[in-house]
Amino acid sequence: MKSIVIDPDRCTTCGACVAECPIHVLTLAQDRVTVEAAERCIVCAHCVAVCAPGAVSLTDLPGAGIELDQALAVDRQALAQLIRSRRSIRAYTDEPVADEDLALVLDVARYAPSAHNAQAWHFNVIRGRDKLAPIAAAIAGFLESVLTQLTDARARESLAAVLPPGTVETLQAMTPTFRLIVEAHRQGMDVIFRGAPAAIVIHAPRSAHSGVEDAHYAAANIMLMAHGMGLGTCLIGFLVGPARYNPAIGAAAGVPKANEIGAALTVGHPKHAFRRIPPRREPPVRWI
Repeated sequence: MKSIVIDPDRCTTCGACVAECPIHVLTLAQDRVTVEAAERCIVCAHCVAVCAPGAVSLTDLPGAGIELDQALAVDRQALAQLIRSRRSIRAYTDEPVADEDLALVLDVARYAPSAHNAQAWHFNVIRGRDKLAPIAAAIAGFLESVLTQLTDARARESLAAVLPPGTVETLQAMTPTFRLIVEAHRQGMDVIFRGAPAAIVIHAPRSAHSGVEDAHYAAANIMLMAHGMGLGTCLIGFLVGPARYNPAIGAAAGVPKANEIGAALTVGHPKHAFRRIPPRREPPVRWI
């Protein structure tokens, strides 16, 4: 049973926890904060985070909230440079990523936003190129089968009947890339994980509301934290997409059948240093 505890000796009845509660679980009346509907609580812990005297606690969460260290506040220009300078790294050194570094980026990942604070994500950390090789082989095998089907008119018609409109045309446009991946795999080259020493696969139960979308937010936290630590990452769409159509790929990555992969990314030490922030197109923005 969810339970919100208000310490009356610490509570100053400032009302901040009541105002911040997104589900209106708390009320302030007669100089007292009370819990009216704990069953509605989504355990976002905003009440804990906003309470200056630390009078609020949640029995569903381990420990108390972490006091913010204002000395660690990030200058906005430094943060802007960190975000702008993140690159998708496709060349890595042979140095493995320390387990404590992987643990830190995962710890930060769980603070990403999620629909209704469900936090339905699961993280598979795959360490070592030898463990990534079977996944790459499964992906290459799947792409080879897709190429075979795309070259046969009858097979293309069968695909068009079961796939969303326009999917076959999109796949045909990508055949040069598919051939590159398949041929490189035959020659023993890793163009899927790019020789990274580790990868993180983020998945969620298919029954979870917005589980796939939430995985993207968690991946963004991982990428930015890794970049701040001097590590490199790259999203691997060639794992996510094929896994939706071939269960063997998800199984090779340790993902249960009941779950869907939302994001996958490599992690490693960049082989080359990036010295400039590259230009980007101006986005279409409409001020309303």
